[in-house]
Amino acid sequence: MAIKRQKVDVVGDGGLLTLDEAGKFLGVCGATVRQMVRDGEIPSLVVGKRSRRVPKDAVIRYANDQLAAGAR
Repeated sequence: MAIKRQKVDVVGDGGLLTLDEAGKFLGVCGATVRQMVRDGEIPSLVVGKRSRRVPKDAVIRYANDQLAAGAR
């Protein structure tokens, strides 16, 4: 039985960021973003065999959530 592949819009219009790029955006190091991905705080996807990317929309949403939580 063949696997049917479908094109899925995972990231919307925001694009993908490397973990280091996401770290620069959030003001933390890439290792911190890796830990956030491991902890499930930010979603990610594997590109190729070893590269990981995070949706820019998810990084922006995370930052906004953190700002809102700090304002409470």
